[in-house]
Amino acid sequence: MMEGFKVKGFVAAVFTPMTENGDVNVEAIDQYATQLLNDGVRNVFPCGTTGEGLSLTINERKQIAEKWMQVGKGKFDVIMVHVGADSLRDTQDLASHAASIGADAISVVSPTYFKPKTVDLLLQYLKEVGAAAPSLPLYYYHNPGMTGVKFSLESIWEGLKQTPVPSLRGVKFTCSDFYDLARVQHLAGDRLQMLYSTDEQLPQAFSRGIEGFIGSTYNYAGKPANRMLEAYQKGDMEAMEKEYMMYLSFIPILFKYGGDVGSNKCIMKLARCPTIGPARLPIATLDKERLQSMNEELKNIGFFEWINK
Repeated sequence: MMEGFKVKGFVAAVFTPMTENGDVNVEAIDQYATQLLNDGVRNVFPCGTTGEGLSLTINERKQIAEKWMQVGKGKFDVIMVHVGADSLRDTQDLASHAASIGADAISVVSPTYFKPKTVDLLLQYLKEVGAAAPSLPLYYYHNPGMTGVKFSLESIWEGLKQTPVPSLRGVKFTCSDFYDLARVQHLAGDRLQMLYSTDEQLPQAFSRGIEGFIGSTYNYAGKPANRMLEAYQKGDMEAMEKEYMMYLSFIPILFKYGGDVGSNKCIMKLARCPTIGPARLPIATLDKERLQSMNEELKNIGFFEWINK
């Protein structure tokens, strides 16, 4: 496995800006990147779940990756491109493309229609993808709730003994099973880096010594997320808890209005990027009335002051 490379701090799982008719709007990425850097977010993850990667064409995904490299190379610490698709050939094509444009790492979600029936088949798949970009660290995107691929991470770690994946560096862990996470941390140590991806459980991730966090809320809440981490590192649990309580106040509002990319994109529109645009069907986008209602609820809890201080 590829050791030494490490992602540290918060990684924005970036949205894909779109025009009102649903076309990709790469020109909005310039201002978007500047905003993230101003918020102290030093890493980005294009074309993942938040970026609607599996709703995009291969050509669109390449354009988006190229734009993030153009505006972000040398400014962000890590640009990790998600390349997973339901076709192995498409995934390999995207992986090779990411390497060719200078991406720092790639991430791969399992196919979701023809799912691998065994751990070994999943690892064979990851190995083939990694071979298309052997110089890039690969992070397996473990998201059983979305993919339906429910192998435990421990079983995947054990399977690597029989089917090694040379470029595998870590896991984007989008799952609430802390027992599974802790077991693999114990077994793998530094050989497999865990990137935690359930934003509303950050203190739990801090307690496990995790150093990298990929999430959608860091698009607009990068400042408070960094404050929370800094407070934890200083041992100031009271300050950390104060920030966390606001997370626990606004996340239910996000869930109330759908809890998906469409409603999250609406928060981004209200908070940071008016040109972010709608989500692509079949994901719903809030109508004007519900958008205004969400805006009022966020105002009432002091959300906008919190993300900007």
